[in-house]
Amino acid sequence: MLHETTPAGDQVEVAWNPEFLRDSFAIEDTLRPDRLVLGFETEHSWAEAVLRQCFEKITEAGRRRSSPTGRPPSSPRRPRTRSSPR
Repeated sequence: MLHETTPAGDQVEVAWNPEFLRDSFAIEDTLRPDRLVLGFETEHSWAEAVLRQCFEKITEAGRRRSSPTGRPPSSPRRPRTRSSPR
């Protein structure tokens, strides 16, 4: 049926990246996402290559920021301040 109803026939590939957007942060989360989930039916497919190319700058930036263990570094901690007794 796919071959009969589409110009590309059964040569269609689908790749998917769901969005994780927070309220009031959609632009920031789109430009600098904290996670990427890539979905494709077949590994090493054309769809996978295109999706990885689209997010190449983001994934490379994440690799540069990650620690030697491969996990993102922990967020910097603020020094604790003590309030003076009144």
